[in-house]
Parts: sequence; structure tokens; C-alpha cells
Amino acid sequence: MEEVTTLFTQQAADKGIELMNFVRYDVPDKLQGDPGRLRQILSNLVGNALKFTTKGEVVVQVNVIEQNNTFATLRFEVIDTGIGVDRETVGKLFKAFIQADASITRKYGGTGLGLALCKKFVDLMGGQIDVTSEVGREATSGSPFSYLRARMADGHHRSPAPISPAHGCSS
Repeated sequence: MEEVTTLFTQQAADKGIELMNFVRYDVPDKLQGDPGRLRQILSNLVGNALKFTTKGEVVVQVNVIEQNNTFATLRFEVIDTGIGVDRETVGKLFKAFIQADASITRKYGGTGLGLALCKKFVDLMGGQIDVTSEVGREATSGSPFSYLRARMADGHHRSPAPISPAHGCSS
């Protein structure tokens, strides 16, 4: 998370947006997973949050949903004070080349492919990704936009398990 927020620090500063990350105290300090995929997912979510936020903040946080001696299930959240997404569009966001409407493409740019790739990576990691958002929450208390749930092996209690490399996404 720290690497991702560092990548976007200047972009956030240029827009006057506060970019923060929070790791809850109970998140284990050693976990086994796929840091490359997780970095790609979080980078896309943070990039989108910054793209669609004109004032306020973007917060990246992680907390433990469930934990035992062999694994921890974590929830990563990217919360922004951006423009929000209407309910009709939320169901389409993780499909390739879908955006809220044509005016979004004109105003903010992009193809709508990033969230589809995020979903594919999350699926490959055995997690879930979804959205809770509503239009009109801009610059109020924040719109929780993206949630990623991922189960990771506890690095303190297991020997390293082989992780298959990402070979790209097929449709």
C-alpha cells in the first residue's frame, strides 16, 4: 500500500487532494500472496479514485476480516470524495470497456478496461471485488468505492507455498 500511495503522491498534490493510507494494527506484518497483482489492483483503484476526485481526499486502507494460524482474509478499501457512480452503472463497472457514460470518457479519459483487469486479477487471487457508491456524495464524507477481499497465507506459520506467475488475462 505504501508503494502504491507513494507512486501517486505527486499527482494527488498537484490536484490538491490528500492521499492517505491506513493499515490497521491487527493486520499481520508477514503474509504470503501475490504482491505484483495486488500492487496492480491497488494502483488502478487509486488512479481511478484520483482521476474522479476534484477535491477532498483518497484513502487506502486495509483491515482483517478473518484470521487464524494459517491465513488472514484482508479487506482493502479505496475511499474517495469523488463524483460517485449511479446504481445502474455499478453492475457494469467490472466489464471491459464500460464507463458510466460517454461524457465520462470525454471529461476524464480512459477506456474502462482497468476495472475489468482488476476483477480478473482478484478472481485469480481467489478474492472478491465490488463497489459501494452513489452519485452526489462528492466532497462530503467520502464514497467507499472499491473493496478487495483477499485471503493470504500467514507468513509466520507456514513454509512458502509456490505462487503461479501471472500469464496475462484472457477474455
